[in-house]
Formats: sequence, structure tokens, C-alpha cells
Amino acid sequence: MEDKKVFFQGVSPKFTFTFGIMIGLSVISIVAFFVILFTDTCDGCTTATTNTNSAAAVVDDTAQDTTVDVSNLDITGAQVQGSGDIIIVEYSDFECSYCMSYHTTMEQIMKDYDGQVKWVWKHYPLSFHANAETAAEAAECAGEQNKFWEMAHELYANQTSLGESTYIELAGELGLNATTYNTCLLADKFGDVFASDLTEGTALGVQGTPGSIIYKEGASTGELVAGAYPYETVAAVIDSLL
Repeated sequence: MEDKKVFFQGVSPKFTFTFGIMIGLSVISIVAFFVILFTDTCDGCTTATTNTNSAAAVVDDTAQDTTVDVSNLDITGAQVQGSGDIIIVEYSDFECSYCMSYHTTMEQIMKDYDGQVKWVWKHYPLSFHANAETAAEAAECAGEQNKFWEMAHELYANQTSLGESTYIELAGELGLNATTYNTCLLADKFGDVFASDLTEGTALGVQGTPGSIIYKEGASTGELVAGAYPYETVAAVIDSLL
């Protein structure tokens, strides 16, 4: 009867150990490959990615904008920059990182569409952003000295250090009257404005920040741009209304 040969019989322990490691690594590599294969997703596979920091969506520029009724949209008393027949009402939060990105887009829009676009600011401070409302107060207090937009820019530039000391420091850099500004900060006088803006924006379909309504002056409907859309998308909406 022929004896059966054991494969590793006579093989050195060193070789067996090395061979075992190689087999183990091969198995791990194969498993990892299939895990990646079945769990990976691409950036363009969905129309929106949830912004867990701001409850906003960064929306794919192929997504459809929503038509909304703007007949009751009130911009009286709001902060306004620029002039023109096209109105962009932005509901925003100074502690929202996507709003900071969109702010850069809007600043470029205002340069490129000078004399054609009005940029109207509405506050939408999200409850889970600890500094959103105080930053909005800081901007409005600067607005009382005609420096709202300058302060808005600086608040985004200093988004990681929002707080009273930063607001006071920025006010000094912008040349604001310190006494008047500090008194305004302590007065907590814009709460009703923020509440009104939140209610209005939500009624128009804004669910997070940034959310913009773009329409032509005198029109009854406009386009809701719900998210940090890129420059090209915002410009396309403007061009369609000119």
C-alpha cells in the first residue's frame, strides 16, 4: 500500500511560517477588495449630500431648482447690497461652513453682475450653532454703522473663532464706534428680526443654510436655490431672468 505524503513533511519551520504569512495576507487583500467593491460610492451618484454641520445640502448642479411664490416676500428693512432688477434673497448662518463657501460665490456674482443684482440678507441662525445668533447680532450692530457687509465678510473669514472678543476686535478693525457698537451687542435687540426671517424662510421652503430665493423685481414667483450651489448655477438662474 502506497504511503500518502504529507505536503509540509520535511519542510523547514521557517518556510512554513513564511508561507502562512503570505497566505494570510492574500486572504486579507481579497476580502478588502470585495468590501471596497460593494461599499464604495461616487460623489456624483446622488443629487445631494447632507451637511451634518449646518443641516444644509450641497446640491449637485444638475438638480432642479424649486419655483416658489414670492408675492409676500418682504425685504423691507433687510440688509441690501447692489442694485438691479434681479433680487437674490439669501437666508444664511454665519457659523455654517457651506454658507462661507457660498458667500464667496455671491461676492463674485456681485462683481460680475454689478448694477443688475440686489443681494438681500436674511438671517437663518440654526439652533445647534452656538455662535450663529450672536454673530448675526454682531453683523446687524455693524449695520447700524453702515458696515454690515464688511462685518459679514470678516465673520466668515474668522468663522473658527466666533465670539464676543472676536466681534469687538473686528469692530475695531472696521473703524466702528466702540461705545455704540458694544452697547448694541449688549442690547440683544434683533431677536424678533431673526425669528421673523426664520419663519419666512421656512414658509418659502428653506430647510437649511444657505438657502436663496432668486427672482425678478415685480414677479410673483422665483427660484429656490437650496444649498451651496456653484457660481455657474447661480449665474445661469440670473441669466434666465435678465
